[in-house]
Amino acid sequence: MSTEYTETTHQIGKYSIFSRLYSVSSAKGNILFIHGYTEHSGINLMTGKYFNEQGFNVYFIDLPGHGRSSGTRGYIPLFEDYEMIVKEFSKLIQKSDVFISEQLPLYLIGFSIGGLIVSRIASDEKASQLYNAIISINPPYWINVWYVYIFYYFALVFAFFFPSFTVHYINESLFNNKEVASKFFKDPYLLKSNNLHVCLEMVRVGIEDIRKSEHVPFLLIQSSCDSIVNPKGALTKSHYFHDSKSLFVLIPNQNHMLFEEDFSSLHSTMTKWIDSL
Repeated sequence: MSTEYTETTHQIGKYSIFSRLYSVSSAKGNILFIHGYTEHSGINLMTGKYFNEQGFNVYFIDLPGHGRSSGTRGYIPLFEDYEMIVKEFSKLIQKSDVFISEQLPLYLIGFSIGGLIVSRIASDEKASQLYNAIISINPPYWINVWYVYIFYYFALVFAFFFPSFTVHYINESLFNNKEVASKFFKDPYLLKSNNLHVCLEMVRVGIEDIRKSEHVPFLLIQSSCDSIVNPKGALTKSHYFHDSKSLFVLIPNQNHMLFEEDFSSLHSTMTKWIDSL
């Protein structure tokens, strides 16, 4: 089975969105993967290869302002623009199925800020029209940076006048293995700074979404020792589940960057849950 991928670019709204596809003949489903903030579609290609070998077509996109997609680096006016891009690309995936006998199931997976994007989409009453299930991994409902909440409104005013303000950010504390961290941060497409406005948008959306129920089967995976995301946020979110197939999984002793350090057990957890649906 080939694990080669094809690259395409689609115009969605005002953005040129770069994507990669691992395709397989006689696929049993489609998976769309959404990367974390400052990352890009090439970060998690082992995940693409893994699910390709399980019989899925796997799509990756670069979010606006990331990787090879257009947009100001690391910036977007509204968090909802991320959601729009993901939904519109999902519709393109559905259209690609028109030449087969039946529509393939579509599974949406997001990591970190990508996890928050897909969580928001799962809270949409129309989510089941596009997706059979959604998986969110280490979404930042609450973050471990306490002063962000204390100075939130001051920061909002500052970001309003200086929307392009960024902070240099290479945080090896997100990893348990510092050698893995060093290799990770050498990626040429990885952004090396965080935009203040986008970080505040993330905080806003995390607070809004944490108490919303899902409208599609939802797997929420959270590292117990996450240095940037507070695990209590995911636990709180799980209390609002109402779909009998939704599941919260706490991964013990792991840090934020699960795909780089614990991908085997993470892949297994996702596959078993999808197969159980």
